[in-house]
Order: sequence, then structure tokens, then C-alpha cells
Amino acid sequence: MKDLNSRRSIKTLHIKLLCMALVFGLVLGCGGRRRRKGEPDPVDLAEKTRPERAVSEHGGDDPSAVDPDAWRGVLEEAKDLDYVLVEIEGDSITWGEALVLADERARRMRQPVSLKMRKLIFREIVQRLIARKLILAEAKELGYNESISDSRVLKYIRSKVPAINKTYNGDIEKFVEANNLDYNRFLKDMKNNLIHEVYMVTNVTQEIVVSPREIREYYEKNKDKFHEKAQVHMYAMTLFKKADPQADAEVLAKANMILKKLDDGEDFEKLAREHTDDNEKREKDGEWGWIRRGDFASKEVPDAAFALKVGGHSRIIITKPAYWIVKVVGKKAEKAADIRDHWDSIRWAIWNEKRDKKRSEEIYRLQEKHKVIIHGSWGVKE
Repeated sequence: MKDLNSRRSIKTLHIKLLCMALVFGLVLGCGGRRRRKGEPDPVDLAEKTRPERAVSEHGGDDPSAVDPDAWRGVLEEAKDLDYVLVEIEGDSITWGEALVLADERARRMRQPVSLKMRKLIFREIVQRLIARKLILAEAKELGYNESISDSRVLKYIRSKVPAINKTYNGDIEKFVEANNLDYNRFLKDMKNNLIHEVYMVTNVTQEIVVSPREIREYYEKNKDKFHEKAQVHMYAMTLFKKADPQADAEVLAKANMILKKLDDGEDFEKLAREHTDDNEKREKDGEWGWIRRGDFASKEVPDAAFALKVGGHSRIIITKPAYWIVKVVGKKAEKAADIRDHWDSIRWAIWNEKRDKKRSEEIYRLQEKHKVIIHGSWGVKE
């Protein structure tokens, strides 16, 4: 586990994980077929596909930020980053490869993560990595690697990484150099992403159709869900509690100091950037967006937010895991359901259900076809 602190070892994972994040979770695909006359080029469609999580303009999260102690109990067998969790057709998934993605997922959660939750996160990450590698193995067998030119890969990269056009004027080499990445590895991994998406578009998503009748039936069946409840546009600062009473008293004192500054007229967003413990929200100046009462497990935060006038901030709100101070910048009243307001969202909900079904069927088929060898206890459910 000492190797987890080695920046050099983890950097070898950086670009592979950076690129993989573009399509992580989009593990679709069925058997290949020829494109019908008049159908769009699947490579063009892949370039327009919105990934579930895109690379940030700063080149992704720094893998050296992984805290080894937080993950020590997840897999006792893993003594170093190169420990192999899964073998698939000559490829493999290592402890380090899955660990960085799992750690990133955990850090994006809005509260401290227990060991049990870390185990669940880690298991899901590895299962998604298996699905992705199965797709790539099948695509390679079908000849996708040879059918996609280098020029299409470069075009795809520019379409998926906004910083290349915005900051580096379309120069991929400058982007790679500025982010300390290996150019050849970057191209290889981005080509794998493109192959993955082309396989998905060609064999799954082009076949999915959602009819108006399906949309209406879905709406009638779930009508209560489309009744728009009252909402508030909320900003918040979150200071996590400490187990040690003295340390927790210092956290509370810090919350009172922040509250005094707010009462004296200091800017909420500025203070959120400086003090909130929520890493994700810090990047957004503490903005949570529009929330409803049911969006929180506890009622203390939404109750305080809905009681505020627009532009006002709360006192210190105490919940089990943290101290909160919130500000409201907008309010929306309840609104009765109308299918016209939800037509597109319903269509995409049905489309996603069909996609997920096809995905499950395809991954099961590929697991039966390709040899998958599991190592370690990570896949054992508690």
C-alpha cells in the first residue's frame, strides 16, 4: 500500500483514466451490422454524443490526491497499484486503475463516505470497467480498430475536449504538453473511446425508437411525479463535523465566524469558495441550484431554505454530519402537471430504459463469449 503515495506510479494511470472518463458508464452495443442507405455516419454521431462525464478543462482530477488509508479496508489483498483484479482476453483491470476512479466518485459525494459505501462504489466501478473492456474486445474482433482513421480520431478529440479549442486553438499537442500527458497514449485511449461510442451508436442507440403513444402512457402512469413542487435556488456552505469534541468545537467556531462576516455584508459566494468543505460545490461558489424539500434526507436544510426570503441567508443549520449556512436567490411556486412541459424528458426517460435493457443483455452476452477471470474479494457482496 506504500506505493499508493508514489506520484510517479499513479501518473502512469492518469491519461488512461482521464480519457476513459469521457464514456465511462456508456457500455452499450449489440452485434454488428451494415449501415443502411441514408443512415448517418456512426462516427459523426459518436462525435455528437454527450458523455456522462466529460474531461474538465484542466485535464481531469489529479490521481495523486488518492488517500490510501480511506480505501485500505476495501481490498486487503491489494498490496500495490499493479494488483490485477480482472483479466479479460489478454487485458486486465488493476487495483490502481479502479482505485482512482472510485476515489474520484467518493470525493464528489456530498458527505463523508463510510467503508461500506466505499466497497459498493468500488464494486460498481470495477463492474463498469469490465463492461467497457468487453465492448472494446468485441469491437476489436469485429475490425473496428482498422476502420477508424487517425484523422477521425483527431476530429473526435477536438469535439470531446472543449479546452483544446477554447484554450489551445485546436492544437492537441499543446494541450497534451500543458497537462503533462503522453501524446501517443492519449491518442490511443481517445481512439478506444471513439471505437466504444461508434460500437454503441451503430449497434444499439440507432435502433431505439420511442413512440408518442409510449410517451403518453408513461405520463399517465407516472402523472403524480410530474406535479412540480415548490423549489428554491440555493447556495450553501457545508462544514463537516469532527468526531473529536475539541476539533468539532473549532468547526462550529469557524461557522460562527463565517456567519458574522455574512451579517456584516460580505459576499456569500466568496466565502463559500474559501470555506465550504464540499469540494464539488466550492468550484461553483457554493451553488446547489434548484432544490425541493424531498431532495435531502433530513429536513433541517430545506426547511431553513424555504423559510428564507430571496436574497437572505440562514443562521447555522445543524445536521448529523455537518454545519450548514444557506442562501436563497430564487423561488418557484408549485405547478400542476402538463404533458407538454415534460414531453422531451419523458421521451429520454423511456429511451434510457430501453438503452439500459439492451446494455444489460449485451454485457451478459459478452461475458458468456469472452473469458473473464476475477481475482480478489472485491466482487463478494456483504
